[in-house]
Amino acid sequence: MKKWIHKDTFLKVEHKHYFNPSSNTNEHYSIVTFNEHGFCAIVPITSDNKIVFVKQYRPGIDDFILEIPMGRLDHEDPLKQLKKAKEELEEETGYSTDEEKVQRIGEFFLMPARSPHQEVVFIARDVKETMERSPESAEEGSEVVLIDFKKTIKMIRNNEIKCVPSIMAILLVKEKLNL
Repeated sequence: MKKWIHKDTFLKVEHKHYFNPSSNTNEHYSIVTFNEHGFCAIVPITSDNKIVFVKQYRPGIDDFILEIPMGRLDHEDPLKQLKKAKEELEEETGYSTDEEKVQRIGEFFLMPARSPHQEVVFIARDVKETMERSPESAEEGSEVVLIDFKKTIKMIRNNEIKCVPSIMAILLVKEKLNL
């Protein structure tokens, strides 16, 4: 049985009763749903092996944080997801690349205990600054930051990059490409 606690255009919270087979008990949980199709994250890498980050303010932590470009997905169709990832890259950073250099490399659950959402991870190779960032990105006070891939890994180890979806996507790229 489930009961909606909150519903609006961005966020849904449901109270759900379920049977837990590992403990043989009935339990309840609040499940958070941000959108139906999850999120995309794109790891943009320049020809000289730098990752394009966005440093932006996040109210939840009341601070600035380094993130790779990310956005809400509107479709389950893989081609539309790829297009959305490319759009997020262009809007947030002003960087782009040819469509054949953008590749889906995996996905993972963001918070499986509380949400069914997945993050779909893409890599974009040989990205170049080709346009102005979207007015919304520029107005938010965010800035584009390029960091060498190897230095990025060190920053993750030293807890200097703290955005978990970005960290997971970068480590997935590192493993898939043996970087």
